[in-house]
Amino acid sequence: DTGAQKVFQSMCVAYPPIFFDAVAWTLNPKKRPGSRNWPFILRDAQVPVVWMLKSGIDNGHDVGIEKSREEGATELCMKLFCLYLLCVPETQILIGSRTEDEVEKAGDRFTLMAKADYTLAHLPPWWRRQLQIEDTHLHLGNKLNNSCIDGEATSLHFGASNRATAVLLDEFGRTDYGVGKSILGSVNDVTN
Repeated sequence: DTGAQKVFQSMCVAYPPIFFDAVAWTLNPKKRPGSRNWPFILRDAQVPVVWMLKSGIDNGHDVGIEKSREEGATELCMKLFCLYLLCVPETQILIGSRTEDEVEKAGDRFTLMAKADYTLAHLPPWWRRQLQIEDTHLHLGNKLNNSCIDGEATSLHFGASNRATAVLLDEFGRTDYGVGKSILGSVNDVTN
């Protein structure tokens, strides 16, 4: 029922935990064979983070996430960005990490772009059949609504002459202090 599908997609945008709990999957190679492709069911502590991220995107304010390993902060960001890529027209997401290879590297299943690819590849079949995704190096574009996710290394020139709906500075605490200060000074012109 295509009408029900559109209603479901609208509900996912209005209430993103539905997207995470109903259709998002993640890869965990630490689990036993046969159990490594795992539903990404939000934990109680993750739900307010999703809402905080959505508010930051929709209302144009900064969001910082202090996290430890295995908390899923990067997965939360990338899956939410996929939801915007799929359902919110004219969305421009810019993602960055210390090196370009951490953003996207052929064969590496744990880069930022690989997390987005995995999310898109494991959508329900009816949703995958509707997709028209342009997937090139450091770029995912939705041809149906003109939304995209672009990536680059967090260098001194991160986001130069770019404009974006939202920006992710992944592992930003590991960025060289001088480079990080420069990025923070210029990223305010890239996004609200």
